[in-house]
Amino acid sequence: MIDENKMYVVVGVLLIILLGLFLYLITIDIKLRKIEKKYNRENKPKTRSTVVTGK
Repeated sequence: MIDENKMYVVVGVLLIILLGLFLYLITIDIKLRKIEKKYNRENKPKTRSTVVTGK
């Protein structure tokens, strides 16, 4: 009976750790998207409108 309780504690701790890692990855992803958008707005590539000929 005590072994069964230990198993539930281990599973619970692992779930908490995995949930924390998952939330951490989501927050990093959100922050990275904001940085990418800011970088892309500030550093838009300057393109020339050139006409490509078949020569």
